[in-house]
Amino acid sequence: MKHTIRFDNGEKIEISDKSYKALEKQFRKKSERWVPKVGEKYWFLEELSFASAKKWVGNDIDLFCLGQGNVFKTEKEVYQHTKKLQAISEVVNYCWDHWLAKEWVYGEENYSVYFCEDIDKFDCNLTVEDKTSETIPFLKSKEACKQLIKEKEKELKLIFNV
Repeated sequence: MKHTIRFDNGEKIEISDKSYKALEKQFRKKSERWVPKVGEKYWFLEELSFASAKKWVGNDIDLFCLGQGNVFKTEKEVYQHTKKLQAISEVVNYCWDHWLAKEWVYGEENYSVYFCEDIDKFDCNLTVEDKTSETIPFLKSKEACKQLIKEKEKELKLIFNV
């Protein structure tokens, strides 16, 4: 079987199945997501702040939990995840309650928060055309973005894992 590789410049090349597998092995990152083996115990968030454990059987319920990011090796990991979910809720509510948030609109100024690794701090990103994930709502202005960073930095650190 032949595989076609397309480059950013539009150029295409065909490679053999053997070459494709070698490239895939070298360059495809292994998932960091932990998946239990059949019969292995895993923890999950059953209700808000309530951790439960069960054995993995690979059924629809197990796979649903896995797809939702709700499968953990330890009870401690469940509670760490709960803190992150609570931080997201606090930030989202703060944005809407303080009139900082807005619906994304193509062609308008839409601000979002991001963490810049180079300078080790949060900053504001302006987009007019590109819509991204809305874990944190889009913000009305750069001032609104800066206010959110100032008032909710602790929660943002939990959300961004920094």
